[in-house]
Amino acid sequence: MIFLKSCYLSIFNFIIKKQSDRLRKRQVHTLLMSVITTSPLMWAYVAVAYFSISSKIPFYIGATTSLIHLLSPLLLRVTSNIFIVTSLLLTSGVVHQSTFAFFSGGFESEILIWFGIIPLLGGIIAGKDAALLWGFIVILVSSSFLTGHYLGFEYPHDLSEQGHFYSHFLLVLGWISVTTLVIHIFKLLLERHDFALEEETRKLDNLLRILMHDMSNSIHIMKGTISLLEKDIEKKPERERKNLATIEKHNSFLAETLKSIKSMYIIKKDLKDVELSSINICSSVNYILTLLEQKISDKKIHINWQHRDEKIFVQGIPHILENQIIQNLLTNAIKFSKESGEILIQLEKSEDKINLIIQDFGIGMPVTLLANIFNPSVRTSRPGTQNEAGTGLGMHIVKNFVEEMKGTIILNSKENEGTKVTVSLNTLSPNTP
Repeated sequence: MIFLKSCYLSIFNFIIKKQSDRLRKRQVHTLLMSVITTSPLMWAYVAVAYFSISSKIPFYIGATTSLIHLLSPLLLRVTSNIFIVTSLLLTSGVVHQSTFAFFSGGFESEILIWFGIIPLLGGIIAGKDAALLWGFIVILVSSSFLTGHYLGFEYPHDLSEQGHFYSHFLLVLGWISVTTLVIHIFKLLLERHDFALEEETRKLDNLLRILMHDMSNSIHIMKGTISLLEKDIEKKPERERKNLATIEKHNSFLAETLKSIKSMYIIKKDLKDVELSSINICSSVNYILTLLEQKISDKKIHINWQHRDEKIFVQGIPHILENQIIQNLLTNAIKFSKESGEILIQLEKSEDKINLIIQDFGIGMPVTLLANIFNPSVRTSRPGTQNEAGTGLGMHIVKNFVEEMKGTIILNSKENEGTKVTVSLNTLSPNTP
């Protein structure tokens, strides 16, 4: 067994020529195993043709096509096109079967049933296009035999009675064996392929977690160092103060970028099968306003918020609603508001929905920016009214989280008139003790 495995791997490595593409390796494995499982049957029919058919034409054609079938994988040394090699493999099989069928009764020959395995092999080796193509080809060949039969063409019946027995024997046991082995091998290779992908994804996940952790530590250290330098800023010349400001600006940008990466990572990884719970959205807004108090104060922004002491419940994930949705929206509103401006926060009930409205009256958005605001592949970042930096990913992140909580988001904005964001969430009665 070890010797056979070693021989197989030697042939495989010779054919694959040390290529690393995982999909191609799987296709080559499937091709080789298809040849290994079907080749003995083709040669068995060659033997039946030699001993049981009076004409030697089926023997010569069968031997030639069986040899082509057996050696067809070697063509991969010349071309990387698996479709071409699969077509050569299947063509040899169809010609072999058609010749045997012609000399053993034409449309009445039971060997035509083998045509059913041709599109199956084409599909599992080279994909759905090969399955469709070879399904069409074998239907066309079968139809030609049927047409000849219908028109009264006399097909040779050169197969002996003993030949019919062996042919039937190969058909019954061969069909069962080939379909079982081919499907088993294909599924085994598919499972190994999926396992390898999962393992690779797990490694990338771990790497991303490590990178985010290390970047976060470095950013916090830089921030602490900047704070220490700022205490001694008056003693430093103008150029050093500009350099310090540059460092601080880029540190803030890195911090925002890392925050966005973490948010998108959560969207893809950590929100699977999370149950939504009851949240007092008024308390959540109050909490974020407290966190952003310094930014609001620095810009002298007036917050128009009339629901501070109310209890209005929505369906969601508490830390996501607060830290990712409300904080992102309020941070943007502050960022793009002018000094001494106003931000309006409202809650409106609509049927079984609660609409959270956050509206600023700042610089707004041009039409081109508004059209791509939720598209992560288009850069939409721009500085705030006091040159605050951003990554341009905030609204994409907000939209994803809102949709995870079964909600919707609508954004309206006009340049120099401000921006209005409406987040619609499902209502949910608070849990009673």
